Amino acid sequence: MRKISVVVLAIAMSAALLLPVGVPAAEKYPDHPVKIVVAWGAGSSQDIPQRIAAEEAKKHLEVPIAFVNTPGASGMTGTREVVKNAKPDGHTLLSFADSTWYPIYCGMTDYKMDEFELVANLFKQPLVAIVRSDAPWNSMKDLVKTAKEKPDTVRWAMSVGNQSHFIPLNIEKQTGAKFKFVAVPGGDVQRQAALLAGNIDGLLGYPSSVDEYVKAGKFKLLGVTYAQRLKSHPDLPTFKEQGIDVVYEFRVGLTGPKGIPEDKIKIINDAYAKALKDPATVKKLEDLGFDIDFMNAADLKSWFGKFAGELEAYAKEAYKK
Repeated sequence: MRKISVVVLAIAMSAALLLPVGVPAAEKYPDHPVKIVVAWGAGSSQDIPQRIAAEEAKKHLEVPIAFVNTPGASGMTGTREVVKNAKPDGHTLLSFADSTWYPIYCGMTDYKMDEFELVANLFKQPLVAIVRSDAPWNSMKDLVKTAKEKPDTVRWAMSVGNQSHFIPLNIEKQTGAKFKFVAVPGGDVQRQAALLAGNIDGLLGYPSSVDEYVKAGKFKLLGVTYAQRLKSHPDLPTFKEQGIDVVYEFRVGLTGPKGIPEDKIKIINDAYAKALKDPATVKKLEDLGFDIDFMNAADLKSWFGKFAGELEAYAKEAYKK
């Protein structure tokens, strides 16, 4: 019996010697609150939906999710802070939108795409063409016809380096129209104010941000950028229905500094995939005009490959003008 015990002890000691010295226990993630940086102000089109989704996602991550708003330089201030200074440990993420990427491809930043880790896409939202209610056009087709027959007479609000410029440039390319682009500093609020004042003729915006103006009889909608009509606006035709071969979906998701481990990204993906199936969460987002469009990291990277080509083409066109 004693001989057997000695043999067992010797085997156990030999096995212990084979283990690496100082191997730590498996790291729990997340082990403290996750921070999401929103590079725009509180209440913006990135801020509100992210907070709604996080309320449900934190239940699955089992830690709080804290939000930090760092507006400035059209979103570049907060974006730079994350990619240049945050640790790639999965505890600091950045809310991205399409407008996060345009400045990079336009050469407006000192950070590059290879400094980001794409984590997940969460939602998408359409854009609508908006004019004053007393404008002579009742469809996007009518407006484009004028911009084609009378070049540089239709004043279109935009900001270089985002979708407000990218989409009308595509419309020009597809139709032969020529807009008179008017740079309006700021975001939706400033562009809408310029339209109300009669300083511009048209702009692109989110349905939810202008519905009150439409109901008040101040604005009218001419078309939507989705491939299909909106449930909320069933009488509003798509651009494609009007002979304008332009489809656009504004996306919002999560990214972070390069190097976040795959196992941590999977945990984030799983938490948000579950959160965005919660009926109450889905309803809140849909009421704001967002559609669920969850893509895990692998699917997002695949989609982004195509989008990157569009961004490169936009940058060349934007700086040619």
